[in-house]
Order: sequence, then structure tokens, then C-alpha cells
Amino acid sequence: MGRNFDYYQNWGHSGGGNQYIFNSLIEANARKKFTKDDTVIIMWTNVTREDRYVDMRWLSPGNIYTVQSVYDKEFIKKFADDRGYLIRDLATISATIDLLDHWGVKYHLLSMVPLANLDQHSIKSSPDNDVVALYSSAIEKIKPSIYEVVFNFDWFSKNINGMKQFDAHPIPSEHLEYIEQVLPEYPISDATREWVKQFDRSALRLDNFDFFDQHRPKRRL
Repeated sequence: MGRNFDYYQNWGHSGGGNQYIFNSLIEANARKKFTKDDTVIIMWTNVTREDRYVDMRWLSPGNIYTVQSVYDKEFIKKFADDRGYLIRDLATISATIDLLDHWGVKYHLLSMVPLANLDQHSIKSSPDNDVVALYSSAIEKIKPSIYEVVFNFDWFSKNINGMKQFDAHPIPSEHLEYIEQVLPEYPISDATREWVKQFDRSALRLDNFDFFDQHRPKRRL
């Protein structure tokens, strides 16, 4: 989407959670001072992530319950709490919206997964409905997730160029499909579509992930 603008910065970070996202937003404003002419686009992720700044870098291994080597089983048993994560991140998202409104910028809030419930059947019986209700006005401002819109609640539902999707992460063309559905007011150029196709081929090969990471759009300070 950055290619639609005269100038853009990409503050994305592999494995980054919602706390990293919030900190990056504050840092970006401190460095650049947002104005009414700026557009901020945030894609929230699942709440079960731990972000810490350690040894001059962000430590963000992704979902604490899946394959990661930073937090051991004892840490997870002692400190990981789904309700606590939900309370923490929905409060963060609510504060983010208040700040964006205060700054007067144009903004869009996207999501990787539904923030209120992680599958299409759980919301009626969720013990955390009180938390969801408390922050419902913030949740309502977030576009439906890529998990819903593109994958129909099944990460492994896609079959691309005869290859079954092997990882629960969208490849570039799936991000493009998502943007076209939730933000149709941002038309994507033919040149960008060709660029996306190039990196699709890389993303579909495990040995090419490093190549893709080296060539994706970078933060520009």
C-alpha cells in the first residue's frame, strides 16, 4: 500500500505483537510528528505475544504458545494468561484509537485474526465476553481480519499454484487480496501486482524466505 503514497515508512517487525506495534506508533510520532496530512495503517495481530526490548533490539518471537525458543515452559506456565493478554491488548488498542483521533490523522485499523475471538464459534460461550463488551467500541473500528476475509477461518485452506499453503502466515498475494477487499479505496497498480507475484514465488519456497525478507519494503526514517 505504501506505493500509493508519495512517501511511506514501514515499521513492521517479524513476530512483533500488539505491544511492539503500540510502541512503534509512539516512536514514529516522536520522530516525525504526525499531521492531518498523514495516513496511519495498523494491522493488529493475535494477543498471545510477548514483546520486549533487550540488548538494543526488539525481542518478538511471535505467538508464545507456538514454535518459539525465547520463553520456556516454566515462563509460559507462570505468566501466560489468555484473559490477561486480551485485557492488555484491547486496552492498548483503545488507547491507540484515542491517540490517532487526537492527532487528527487519517487511519485504518486492520487485523491478522479476530481480536475478540479466535474462531468463528467461540464468541457466544467465551468467558471473556465482559472484556470484549468493555472495549466493543474500539473493536468495531477494526476491519475484519485476514483470517476471516481471505482464509475463511482456516489458515490451511489455500492452494496456490498447485502448492498447499504450509504456514499460517499470508504470502504477499494474500495480503493484496485482503487489502482489495477491506480497503478498496486504495487501488493497486499493475506494477505493484507484478512485484507481488515476484515475491509470491519466493515466499512459497522455504529456502527463499531470507531472500524475501531482504527485499521487502523497509522502514525509511
